[in-house]
Amino acid sequence: MAEAPARAPRPMNEDELSVWTGTAVAPKRAREDRIAAVVLALALAAGFGVRFYLALADDGISRPRELARTLEPAHRLAFGYGLEAAPESWPVSAVVAALMKIGSSARGYVSLVRLFFAALSGLVAVACVSLVRKYGGRWLAAACGGAFIALMASCIYDAPRAMAPMAVGAPLVFGYALALRPDASRRRVLAGVGLASVAMVVDVQSAVLVVGLLAVLLARRRWRPALDGLLVVAVAAFLSGLLDLYARGQWFQSAVDAARADFGNPSQLGRSLAFYPMHLLGAAGPLAVALFAFALVGALRAPGLAAVTAAYLIAQLLAPGEDLRLLHPALPFVAVLGGLGVDSFLRIKLAIVGRAAVVVALAAAVGSAAMLPRLTFGDLGVSGFLPNAPALDEGGPENRLLLSAGEQRDVCGVKVATRELADTGGYAYLHRDVPLFGRSGPDVASGRFNYVVARRHDFEGDEVDVDGFFALLRLPGGCRAER
Repeated sequence: MAEAPARAPRPMNEDELSVWTGTAVAPKRAREDRIAAVVLALALAAGFGVRFYLALADDGISRPRELARTLEPAHRLAFGYGLEAAPESWPVSAVVAALMKIGSSARGYVSLVRLFFAALSGLVAVACVSLVRKYGGRWLAAACGGAFIALMASCIYDAPRAMAPMAVGAPLVFGYALALRPDASRRRVLAGVGLASVAMVVDVQSAVLVVGLLAVLLARRRWRPALDGLLVVAVAAFLSGLLDLYARGQWFQSAVDAARADFGNPSQLGRSLAFYPMHLLGAAGPLAVALFAFALVGALRAPGLAAVTAAYLIAQLLAPGEDLRLLHPALPFVAVLGGLGVDSFLRIKLAIVGRAAVVVALAAAVGSAAMLPRLTFGDLGVSGFLPNAPALDEGGPENRLLLSAGEQRDVCGVKVATRELADTGGYAYLHRDVPLFGRSGPDVASGRFNYVVARRHDFEGDEVDVDGFFALLRLPGGCRAER
């Protein structure tokens, strides 16, 4: 029997070659790697730390979609009651419902859900580091790539929010890192494509990036892994369609709805061309400029990845939807390209050029994180709020008072007098099967509720709990009307 030809050895990179040859690069690179370890540790610690803090301290619902399309469907799935709404993503709502069942109380599961999504967001930075390394970037450049995402103000702000675009970054980037390793085995490529395909099931718009992974494999002439990956993607698409058939009664309804929303009205195409650059600059600050500048340089190192990322971003620019959350699946790839751009400067023989690039990258990232306390809804481009209103914890006091209302034994109905239900935490925070009304709901005389969340002194009643300028009041007389 003929012996199978041995696989060609993988060529050494510069780090490994310096160790074997004993050249002077090794001590210099060791110092650089130590600096990279410190930079990466600080960036990840800050990124995870602020995300976890927001998960526990910020109870605001800044987008009605977070409540109506994720939290309420999940609450109905877990406990059988809640506001009726079709979920944005059944897999996300199912995961949230499972976390709700694990939590021992509303306060417990709210924190658990927000910590879970904050952790997923932090893992995206780790995945970016891995992918920069897979493309041959040095550790210091990879640390900069991770810092871009770990410290970007808009990414930190959206991190704890239970919405599909915030859940797909980690599986996408880790999937790319597994599949695009230069010496990746067939099994590893399949695992990478499978992991990325999870994102497509969770968020149908991520299909562009999943198909893009197959295109990159084809561009590298990896025919067999690309064909195997195509089968994996086909299975994932079938499962997504089957889920739509079960949940919505029609195959691939999520994809149809997304296509109609994005391109169903040709007259609206392109209206977001100015929205995304303007509000990304407002939400990320100078980091947006530095990141895309480095990414343009890095695109020369990874043209396939750059093309896939550009295709996704262009699709969002042309679509009429205006929401920065829709960019979250692609921003990690921009950060990877930015890290490769920093790496290109580090490889210039004049060392001061590389050092300056690292300083600019890290200063921009830290500056973006420092913007977080001052973020406004105008910066984020979120409609329905005053543009100059602070974005952090908007509606948080009312939601925490809803948690308190749910703990009252005699509660038979609650009204939030300061905002509409779509801008509150709804039954996900109240967690009691009693009537819940927003600002436009019935008045006190209707007798349909006995607790009200309002500004202090706006209603007569006993203050049960207070949060800032807001209070939970027990009204006299109880509930006198049927539900």
